[in-house]
Amino acid sequence: FYLGLTEGLVAFGRHEFTLGKLQKDGQPLRAHLEQVEKDTKRRPIELDGPELPNTTAYLWDWYLLLSSGRQPTGFGLGPLTYSEIDAFARLMGVSFKSWEVLAMKMLDATYLSIQTSKESSGG
Repeated sequence: FYLGLTEGLVAFGRHEFTLGKLQKDGQPLRAHLEQVEKDTKRRPIELDGPELPNTTAYLWDWYLLLSSGRQPTGFGLGPLTYSEIDAFARLMGVSFKSWEVLAMKMLDATYLSIQTSKESSGG
């Protein structure tokens, strides 16, 4: 059951992270695709992706908050640690279930994979 919830959340995240990845010109892929849509009056298929599952929308919100506090490591982006997730939970007054922590780690691994990939779709 939880695997299905997590898969939907990660699929949504993968799409959002891809659209948010900065291109060579410093603009996110989403901005390039939206410009194409504006110029051609046709929506690029890449803009459409999986919907955020209602049942895990709160995890997406928590992930965005947690990730926004990410500290640079000097070697690029580092993964969110269990300590950071624990501190976030205490500060925000939330209690993570084990599957939710795993979902956060899976989201983060997906984010890092996309951010560190050399592929670029525009720019």
